[in-house]
Amino acid sequence: MKLRSASLFLLLPVAASAQLTLPGFLATDTVTRTCPWDTTVNVLTYADWEAYQTLDDTWNGPVDSTTCLELAHVVGQNVEARIDFDDADATRPVFLRLLLDSATAIPLVADDQYAFAVDGFPLSGTILDAGTACTEGLCTGIRVAVRIPDSIGTGSDLRWYQSSYGSSQFGSPFSLCVPTEGFADNALRELVLKFTLASPGPGQQFRLLWPSAEDLLLQGNLDQLVEADLPQFQTGPSSFNLWPMSGSNFLVMYEDTTYPSPAHVSYFDVTPLPNVAQPTAVTLTLEPYTGFNLQPYTQLRGGAVLNNDSIFHTLTVVNNGADVCLAWQIVELFWGDGDRYVHQDGHLGFEGARSCFMFHRGSTLEVAAGATLHYGEGNRGMLALLAGSDVVIGSGGELVMHGMVVLKEGPGVTGREDLHTRLGPGARIRFAPGSKVFNGASHAGDMKWVITMDGGTVDLEGLSEADRQKIILVQLPEEQLTDLTATVLPNAVQFQIASRTEEQGTLRCFDAMGRSLLELQVSLAQGPSAVRVDTPGWRAGTYLAVLDVNGERRIARWVSP
Repeated sequence: MKLRSASLFLLLPVAASAQLTLPGFLATDTVTRTCPWDTTVNVLTYADWEAYQTLDDTWNGPVDSTTCLELAHVVGQNVEARIDFDDADATRPVFLRLLLDSATAIPLVADDQYAFAVDGFPLSGTILDAGTACTEGLCTGIRVAVRIPDSIGTGSDLRWYQSSYGSSQFGSPFSLCVPTEGFADNALRELVLKFTLASPGPGQQFRLLWPSAEDLLLQGNLDQLVEADLPQFQTGPSSFNLWPMSGSNFLVMYEDTTYPSPAHVSYFDVTPLPNVAQPTAVTLTLEPYTGFNLQPYTQLRGGAVLNNDSIFHTLTVVNNGADVCLAWQIVELFWGDGDRYVHQDGHLGFEGARSCFMFHRGSTLEVAAGATLHYGEGNRGMLALLAGSDVVIGSGGELVMHGMVVLKEGPGVTGREDLHTRLGPGARIRFAPGSKVFNGASHAGDMKWVITMDGGTVDLEGLSEADRQKIILVQLPEEQLTDLTATVLPNAVQFQIASRTEEQGTLRCFDAMGRSLLELQVSLAQGPSAVRVDTPGWRAGTYLAVLDVNGERRIARWVSP
């Protein structure tokens, strides 16, 4: 999880026994290797690391045999660990990999969490691309694979975790929170850094300092959270507050006896104590200076009501200042009917390739009054909003969307159904540069997000022109009906008015002598409406239109040339 301020302080005084030893970049670690594809060239590098490029820009793709990258550079009496992009094709990514295999994979403690980090900094004005619009959805960042037994028990599998450059987890530019699982065999199998230049050019370098992997459980900085622990955090019959206890980080444990997989999800049920027979809203509050993470295929849920395993309580999760780490490669948290995520403070770290919150029908994403939620910083992470879910922004609150909004109808819907959001006074939604809106999985790929502005505002500047078309903005007037205006067109006149609600009305047109020319029933949408009246054969002169809507009357005059 992404720890800052006081949370970061808790990670600094780490005992040596709480740190996993990784091969480093000391002068004593240097070795001279013969370039495998050019035996006439020797490179100075580090014993357990290799820098390389691939032909397809994937970390494990075919190695580009035209480049041999030197990692260790002699500077006076010292040796520096450094990547010189002049030695490579600067227009393509460079990979730095810890050389591990099945025999040298580094054992990790089960049911634990590790803070992997590689310190360093760019030199010579070097700017790295920290975005996601690259091969494998990561331009610059860190990837870690943990080896676990496979589901059959005869082989092994890998759990991949990743984080983009500059996410500042644990204070390092390349850093990542990695939970282990309840298997006897967890091992670090891969650690790969990826470097992509934002503006390729000569003289760009990146200085490497040291790699580290800290065992949060061993250093006393991790609480393994299971359902049986909930009573110690209870603040009311149906409310629980997670404060730092033995450590500042919580890891929600996989408590099911099955093999963790999409078909076998372990639910951490939050249930009133004592339990009750009627569905009740239960609240789990994540307090400041805590980190919050989940083992793979673990979900939060309101528990079952008393004596009925098919009816569940609704769950509200309030983030009051915690850092939530979502670095696993799949969708992380689902929000069901009646569930709410309320953001008052803190941080959501969406780092996995498909990390996201998915809000189903009847669930709500809420930004509290005066709060700001930066969702998917660095264009990472997805926000899945299914039709019938809701986005609520309090007065003075702001949702800043950096990642991708996914719009789709829920299960069983056979036609297009748009998502509707209403913004009250002082509420704001802003799409940051690089954010996206995807509706390709919706019915006919045409679902829209209809945002009704009732005193609130929306900024679409960060979206592409194509993605702006997936957002429909409706501006409500302050009063029930605005003035009626008329615009003269060739052989027609168009009336415009805005209404706070959908309404039915009657439009009548009169000439200068007061003679009735037409009477028309009109339907007004919520927000602006336009009504066109064809006027072929109407003589030049002054005309009057009267619109009656539920006892309210609006009048417009115009002159036809």
